[in-house]
Amino acid sequence: GRLRARAEAAGRHLEAVGLAEAAHWPASRLSHGQRRMLDLAAALAGEPRLLLLDEPAAGLTDGDIGRLLGILDGLPEQVAVILVEHHVEVVAHFADTVTVLTAGRVLVTGPTGEALAHPSVRDAYRGTGAVLESAPGKGAPPPPADDGSRAAAPSAPDTRR
Repeated sequence: GRLRARAEAAGRHLEAVGLAEAAHWPASRLSHGQRRMLDLAAALAGEPRLLLLDEPAAGLTDGDIGRLLGILDGLPEQVAVILVEHHVEVVAHFADTVTVLTAGRVLVTGPTGEALAHPSVRDAYRGTGAVLESAPGKGAPPPPADDGSRAAAPSAPDTRR
């Protein structure tokens, strides 16, 4: 009954994050990237309406980041996501709207493409006159969500000394 349904749901979530083969392994046996995927599977198991992700790409390989983006892209539209992320490529790929912070203050808020192209954002991230580049093939932000639920808050490094 109920236990079987939970086990099946857990299996579906592990499959979704690429960990079906590791379902019976202790978490200590998982790599860093696999543990991050396990955390995401656990969060999704609660069938959230709001998913808050704090630097989900931190420490991940390019392959793991690709898997993460695939999972996030596959979320139902009714799941709102707030993403705090330093990987500009992840933000550019996933978010419709961003709020860029620097030194704890809002620098720019707006549509992803416009915000990331803003001169003050380029200066904060790469130095004066730099151009933020997104991952190959990702240049434009995704189409806006019907409910405006996809947002990200990248933060520039604190350059105060």
